[in-house]
Amino acid sequence: MAIDGNANIYITGIVAVATCSWCYQAAFTLKYDAAGIQQWVDVYSNPNGHGDAAMAIAVNNNNEVFVAGETMAPNSGLAGNYSLIKYCQSSNCSSNIDEIKNTKTELELFPNPATGCFTLNSNEELGSIIMRNCIGEIVYQTRSKNTQEQIDISKLPAGVYMIQAQNKYVKLIKE
Repeated sequence: MAIDGNANIYITGIVAVATCSWCYQAAFTLKYDAAGIQQWVDVYSNPNGHGDAAMAIAVNNNNEVFVAGETMAPNSGLAGNYSLIKYCQSSNCSSNIDEIKNTKTELELFPNPATGCFTLNSNEELGSIIMRNCIGEIVYQTRSKNTQEQIDISKLPAGVYMIQAQNKYVKLIKE
């Protein structure tokens, strides 16, 4: 929650949005005036439609509202990007909403669960890739200068595996 110089109240959070075939989460922001009357509401969902979470809100002296949060990385179901949404409430702004995202390294894996092969994808060079089984044994290891690698797991038994790349870990389920 944030309050501006005119005692207007701003609230942000997460809302579930249901469509005909599926449900996802989106970030919402509300403005109430000093009397408690709702002035506006905005529900933000990133263009990929994978889910968003608003975590903090602030208002500056120009009554510009900033909402910080996180968006889901495409095809992974994992949080992967920071987001910053700016709501401008005056006529001398260039646009109403600006978005800044992708300020941290993404590491995504798909499909998950997998049977024959999976793809490991990043916005930076993958580097050392290590795959461990549920008791910590290394079952696959390689080094990649690419941002995307397809890895064959058809000969591995079904189970849960941990993939390590760029000092990040992603869980893989092999069916």
